[in-house]
Amino acid sequence: MENCLDGKPELNYNITMKKLFKYLPIFIASIAFSQEFIVFENNKKNKALFDYSDPNSLVSMLVQNQNRIIYSSCEASLYKDMVNEYSFHPIDGMKTYSCYSGKWEIEGDDEYRTRKILTRDSKDEKFEDWLFRLTSMGDETEIYAPLLRIDPNLLKKQYDLCGDNQPISLPPTINYFDVNNIDLIILAKDKIYFTKKSLYENKNFICLELSLDEIGNLARFDFLNEDLSKKITNKLREFQLRKREVDDASYPMYSIAEFSNQYNQANLFEDFNENDFKYYNQSSSIKRIFPGGNWQIEGDDEDRTLQILTRNSMDESFEEWYNRITTQGVAPGYNPEVFGSLTRLDTKGKISLASLKNKYEACAENQALQFPDLEATYWVDYPNPAIYLQRNFTIDSTGKFKTTFSQLIFAERLDNKKGVSQKPQVLMVFGNEYEPMNKEISDLLKEELKIFELNQELPSRKIIFSQKGKKVNASELKKIVHCLDVTENQIKY
Repeated sequence: MENCLDGKPELNYNITMKKLFKYLPIFIASIAFSQEFIVFENNKKNKALFDYSDPNSLVSMLVQNQNRIIYSSCEASLYKDMVNEYSFHPIDGMKTYSCYSGKWEIEGDDEYRTRKILTRDSKDEKFEDWLFRLTSMGDETEIYAPLLRIDPNLLKKQYDLCGDNQPISLPPTINYFDVNNIDLIILAKDKIYFTKKSLYENKNFICLELSLDEIGNLARFDFLNEDLSKKITNKLREFQLRKREVDDASYPMYSIAEFSNQYNQANLFEDFNENDFKYYNQSSSIKRIFPGGNWQIEGDDEDRTLQILTRNSMDESFEEWYNRITTQGVAPGYNPEVFGSLTRLDTKGKISLASLKNKYEACAENQALQFPDLEATYWVDYPNPAIYLQRNFTIDSTGKFKTTFSQLIFAERLDNKKGVSQKPQVLMVFGNEYEPMNKEISDLLKEELKIFELNQELPSRKIIFSQKGKKVNASELKKIVHCLDVTENQIKY
């Protein structure tokens, strides 16, 4: 099978274990029953797992999916209370990343151990004044007493980053991982651990932990050669122009503007500079203007009330109206928190206090304010287009291995550099990284993408699920891996 990675022939495999494999329940049950770990060593027999020169090997797939690993880890921290799951002592050469840790909540010293989310009440109040007020004045000083035991420099840093009436965030969780020079892979129930040799002791240390489900989300990225990139570019340009003319004015279905911020999940592109997209978007793009409609906001109240902004009187100035609804609501004491989001509008930009004032002053009495028009981008022309194709894989109910085309990631081809080494700038993305590509686009490019179809399983999958690695028990594992404990097929480190 021929690939279009700079025209070089190559077997194209990828990994998907997302829905996982039909033998997975048997596999998990057998490991759980045996209470043993499966260890895969870096040797000739396991080359499909450890060969970094083979883009289809498991370790190469990890390299291609580094940003997805970060994203998955942060999602776990946010939604599953798994903060620090991948964290341990920093080691030279390890990759670091930070995850948002949520709102800063304290438990008071009062009789009821009252829990409070810390909030900055005013941009005009200095940190020192805020801290003194909460811990020394009023009836709730006992509740806020724990603030005096927190590092004041750390608390001040988070306070200074906060806006008016906004909860203060906990410091981000700093995590570490590495996908280079993997020396040992350990299978434990539904988790896989990747380890490296320690420089300081005759053991391996764990540098990455993933679940089988996360392994199933690994994708393959193929760098298309220049001819194929141009063919796809020309076809998609015509496709987008046709859709621009028939798109529903109430909702721009085929606009690409919203994809410009998905670079953080598009792997290999860590050096993305969003200003590049903005430059091309301003100078050589094909757009369409959509009327903004009524200006509607989502409230900060418990019910997240949707509220259409209305000018009630021609005699009321913008400043009076704005102050009234954000401090009193539409009537004295009537849900001012519904309008809380207006207090966070910046002074500049398309959706700002200035634009809100302009729309208010252009509005008639008892009429809804009009939201700024939406400028939707349908295409960006730029020189030397280069395309990455993202492929995911599934196994259907009959056990057939199937290729799924997920994304076309448009970058700029740089002179004298090839493949992933060029660190491209992402300018457009077509498709969702976890879902099949839009059928209209996949049908349009059926011939161009045909050579990337794969109908056979990955060698790495066969190795892992054959369980032909070395079986070790918990005590044996402690001798070869630096860890705190090994319990019930789980390594604690």
